Amino acid sequence: MNLLNSIKSAQHRLKQLLSNSEPAQAIEEKKWAIQPQDLPWLDRPNAKKLLDAKYKSKEISSQEYEWLGQWIDEGYFVVDDAIDQNLLNPMIADLDNLWYADKPIPGVIIHNLGLDKDSCRDYTHAEVLDLDQSVREQMRDNSNWRIHELYKISENARQIFYSPTLTNLASLVLGKESQPKYSISFHWGSGQFLHQDMAVFHIFPVNYLLGVWIAAEDISPDSGPLVFYPGSHKEKMYEGFDNYPQTNLRTANKETFHTYLDSVNQVAEKYERKEFIAKKGQALFWHGMLIHGGGWIKNPSLTRRSFVIHYTPEGVDRATEVEGPFNW
Repeated sequence: MNLLNSIKSAQHRLKQLLSNSEPAQAIEEKKWAIQPQDLPWLDRPNAKKLLDAKYKSKEISSQEYEWLGQWIDEGYFVVDDAIDQNLLNPMIADLDNLWYADKPIPGVIIHNLGLDKDSCRDYTHAEVLDLDQSVREQMRDNSNWRIHELYKISENARQIFYSPTLTNLASLVLGKESQPKYSISFHWGSGQFLHQDMAVFHIFPVNYLLGVWIAAEDISPDSGPLVFYPGSHKEKMYEGFDNYPQTNLRTANKETFHTYLDSVNQVAEKYERKEFIAKKGQALFWHGMLIHGGGWIKNPSLTRRSFVIHYTPEGVDRATEVEGPFNW
């Protein structure tokens, strides 16, 4: 009898535990819950007071104070002569030489390459060098290709990627020691749809992501310049990504992907549209939530050479903690 009572008592306790347990979705949402104090310092409600205090205590210069104030209000700022042309010119030469190299470089992938838009795909450097030179040049000149992680094969790109000037400024903006994590080299205007970088990455706590767009040449307004919408960084994450960073463009189904794009375009209409008609060596720092994209390419013969770097503090990229399926 005592054994039977013990079993019944254990069953009752188990039932209570199960009834009091939270659904998996609720547990997941609690995992990604965030409070204002978890945000980067320039995204907090008292950001301007914090900035004023830093300036008064002479922790930052008047130029840094101006940049950071613009960051709070508009989500971006521009640094003139951020990168020496003595680094930019050789980096561009390194890119140009890839098409005529004697030997393939292991690990190099040229993305979105083809003779026309319909035939574009990713090519290894070895596959490119196997083609006739005339075909390589046609593909180079007729597709919107790009290369990731150029800094791994180009010492000149590496010096830009690890530039102390850029890294220190990124760390100041985010309020934590930050490092460059990703890079993309563009030859042409991207023509990219409007988006927010936070919707592409899996960042938590949110907003600890900063992009730097470096002009590797003088940019023409007809080349499809970078376009952006100052102030849009204050908008909330798209409501369809209600369990971010698990839910974003990388994990979205096709319908959610397209409704996100529609939503971002609608939100962008609330703000002034700006183009970054940059001079060589200028760098635009932008917030992870700033709406931006590639402008209309009016003259396809014009290049728009640029080097893009993304910075984060250690431990905030949660890509390995989210579940697929993934779109890339």
